[in-house]
Amino acid sequence: MGAVQAPGDPDPVWERDGVETDLDGGAVARDIEELHRVLDEAQERSRLPEAATALQGLHDLVVRARLAP
Repeated sequence: MGAVQAPGDPDPVWERDGVETDLDGGAVARDIEELHRVLDEAQERSRLPEAATALQGLHDLVVRARLAP
């Protein structure tokens, strides 16, 4: 079996850890590429902002919750 490398991953985890597997490396690589494509498309269609905009509000909520009797 050929090794599969995720983008940016120098060594597949099962090779680093010496794990034996019967995974089809080519199929896994195709699945990873397809998942990245689907996620990229979903991100492009998303109406969410690029960065979080409510951090101060979240902080205030957490502080109030912690200080509540």
